[in-house]
Amino acid sequence: MAAVLGLSSLPSHKGRDAGARLGKRAGIVLAVAWGLIVCLAVLVLFLVPAQFTLTGGVLTALVAAGAIWGAIAYVDRR
Repeated sequence: MAAVLGLSSLPSHKGRDAGARLGKRAGIVLAVAWGLIVCLAVLVLFLVPAQFTLTGGVLTALVAAGAIWGAIAYVDRR
């Protein structure tokens, strides 16, 4: 998470105003995505029965990968 926050604070090559807006938007979108992933992981940890632990973990990882991919795609669009 430190790398995500650090990268979002870097200036953009497009200009100061566009870089500030993009960095702020990236930080917010990625923070929301990580918050959702943490909530999902906690829910799976406490709500999934013991015999489905592996399945729950794999599904959580897939959803987390999709959430991060979607957040980065949203931030990267023009």
